[in-house]
Amino acid sequence: MAMLLTLVGVAFVVGFTLALIGWRGKRTDDHPLCRRCKYDLVGTEAIPKQCPECGSLLATPRATRIGNRRRRRATLTVGLVVSLLSLSSGGFLGWSQAKQFDWYPYKPLWMLSNEAMSTFPRGQVNLPQREIRRRLEDDKLSDRQINGLIEKALSIQADETKTWDYFWGDVIEKTWDKDKISEDQLIRYIKTAVRNALHLSVRARVRQGECVMIRRGFGPNVRAGNSHRIFVTRDYGPLRIDDIEVRASFGHRASSLDGRGGSSRHGSMFTINASLGKHEMSLQCRFRAAPSDSIEAEAFFEMSWEDVEKIVEAHKFLDWIDTVRVPVEVVAPGDPVIDLVDDPALKEIIRKAITIQQIRLTQGRRLEARCWFEFDALPMPVGFEVFWRVGEREWLVQSITALESAGSVYSHRHWFGAKGFPIDATHVDIILRSSVRIAEGRVALNRIWQGEIVFPNQPLTRDIEKK
Repeated sequence: MAMLLTLVGVAFVVGFTLALIGWRGKRTDDHPLCRRCKYDLVGTEAIPKQCPECGSLLATPRATRIGNRRRRRATLTVGLVVSLLSLSSGGFLGWSQAKQFDWYPYKPLWMLSNEAMSTFPRGQVNLPQREIRRRLEDDKLSDRQINGLIEKALSIQADETKTWDYFWGDVIEKTWDKDKISEDQLIRYIKTAVRNALHLSVRARVRQGECVMIRRGFGPNVRAGNSHRIFVTRDYGPLRIDDIEVRASFGHRASSLDGRGGSSRHGSMFTINASLGKHEMSLQCRFRAAPSDSIEAEAFFEMSWEDVEKIVEAHKFLDWIDTVRVPVEVVAPGDPVIDLVDDPALKEIIRKAITIQQIRLTQGRRLEARCWFEFDALPMPVGFEVFWRVGEREWLVQSITALESAGSVYSHRHWFGAKGFPIDATHVDIILRSSVRIAEGRVALNRIWQGEIVFPNQPLTRDIEKK
């Protein structure tokens, strides 16, 4: 690289010199000229005191020059071309060299924190985040800078319209380790993270007198860090519809507060006896937070809840009650509760978003049918009954539901009385038909696409070994 830059520099000097020579030109005579306006003074008996053209004093030193000149156009053109080519080549080489240079240690913190919010391609290191971590770990930030960084992270955490990166939670928890965060900031961080992790799910419309699934859960936490720094216990209180208590308690749970934790969801069936109209369903929960190092991970799963509660009570630094609320509408027994979206334009989009991973038929004491479906970026939720078709006959095999979330893999199996199913079949047509009945069984599924999708002539894997 250094040799190339040297050659480019030499070429620029040569080109620039040629351009100067070409611009100055070749002298064509020995006439005296006014240096200012180039007036030819030849023909005068003596050089006058003033230039007849511009009035310049010609008696002063360097007021005149000898000879008219004609520019060397070829030399000027070659010089300009060589200069421009070498200048552009040098700029490109310099830019390439500068791109590899690590500028991040020299950038101000405000610039790094703004760039840290950018989305980097998978597998690439977020260099602004790396530099902020380094400065924080090496104590290169002032208290004022650290406080500004914490407040920025808290503002992002509180704004659900902004994408959350676990980096911000890790920064806050690192400042906690260094005793650089105020008590108020730590409380705001933990409460916001817990509030985003607590979920209560029920279908938006339920029929009066219907037994429906109501699910409550905690995590995975999308607004915390990845450090396992905080341990949280949850004492679920009463579940209510408006002021009417439906259930006294959902029990106790405990886990660390981190972004990598799995989702803990538990559902129960309840009969809805509320009056017709709009209501609010609420679940109260008591939270207690303690440092995670107060709980031995290996011993935790062998402890009784009473023992865990004693440890947390002894080490807790935060204890509060929060309530999660969701709206629910009670309709008459015969009213629909699932909205059907009859939009043929979505058919091909949904079809392309579905991939059939495998179709398997296993023969034991009875036939077992399995299908693996992968859903990727659905435009809206779906609920299907799945049929296998061979020739003119169809067999109901299973049911599937999927929300808009991308990358979810659904594996379902179904024991079915396949009377008349051809055991020697090698291919089947897979038919997906929208089903309100199936959608009603999925918690918090309120609308589905209406239609039918067919995947013809799909290869069938058969396993005929006896079980």
